[in-house]
Amino acid sequence: MPRQPHTIVHAVGGLAILGLLGLPAFGGAPSGSTTSPAYSDTAPTTAAQWQASGSIQGVSTRLLPGCHAYDYRYAVHPAYPDWTLNTFLVGPHGEQLANDAIISGADPTSGVKHFEICAPSTEPGTYAISGTLYYYDYPDTYSGAIATSHFQLTAKPHHKRHRAARARLRHRRHAS
Repeated sequence: MPRQPHTIVHAVGGLAILGLLGLPAFGGAPSGSTTSPAYSDTAPTTAAQWQASGSIQGVSTRLLPGCHAYDYRYAVHPAYPDWTLNTFLVGPHGEQLANDAIISGADPTSGVKHFEICAPSTEPGTYAISGTLYYYDYPDTYSGAIATSHFQLTAKPHHKRHRAARARLRHRRHAS
């Protein structure tokens, strides 16, 4: 059914009224609204400022057999709305085991992510997560390191009942 001329006039008039009220015609926040986070529009210039603009924290836990995901928390306090945080997992002997990219528009400014690593290629010890934060103020790009975090992956403990079972087995062997 074709639209009536008065329907189009009402729709255009409604859009004009919304504009006069400072309201958006097709969703979103009113003009002049501050619903987005405040950005400083000034990139950090010192190592301390870069380290304060984001954080990463690994979670100490047991190193499990096979391949498993190990969580870490991150938070970014961006100076610009376009940013990327590249994270790197480094093993006890300094070898890079995994990396990840956290990207504005796809990821929130804070949350939980994970690295997947496999026990056969790793061992218990102190692991480090480092990160490089990038800000994009096109055409310029700024980057700097955020503070490195350390956490422990420990070996599975030997339970007393397993020790007791081994002791009984040894006792039976010597008794025969």
